[in-house]
Amino acid sequence: MNHGLAQVGKLFKEAREKLDLSQSVVASRLNERLEGKYLHTTIGKIENGRRNITLEEAVQLSDILHIQWDTVFSLLRQRTTVDYLNDSISTLNLAAFDCATSVQVPLQNASEMIKESLDLIDSDSETNGFDSTHTRAVLQEISEAIDKLEPLSDLISSECLKISSWIQQYVPKDQL
Repeated sequence: MNHGLAQVGKLFKEAREKLDLSQSVVASRLNERLEGKYLHTTIGKIENGRRNITLEEAVQLSDILHIQWDTVFSLLRQRTTVDYLNDSISTLNLAAFDCATSVQVPLQNASEMIKESLDLIDSDSETNGFDSTHTRAVLQEISEAIDKLEPLSDLISSECLKISSWIQQYVPKDQL
């Protein structure tokens, strides 16, 4: 359950009870404003923090229940440890994916192109009449450097996923 939603729901419930309004009345007023099909059960879920609310719903409920919008907004912005852990998991998974797609794949492609160049360099040098020794040596050094980077890229990607899975152990399953 999102902590901010739970706090907003509690605030809505307290305000509704203070105004001596039923959930059905609040649902009816919300229906008039948003032309929706809100039921008293929907209001109950919102009050219990078990239903996400749109910005428009939050604004309209705040108005119906005479609550300052900035109070609701500040509660919705509250973040918990679980929120930060979930963001960390997403960021690490994205980093692993980015490493695989933005680093590993281009490195593999570059490595293949350099190997093809090395295969063709001798025939090109004969055709064009230049000495391929220096070019071959440089391409070989580049190929070796890429070969050293590929395992690092694999390591970064796998470590990001490993850290992500460790963090997931500390987040309740229903909050992932």
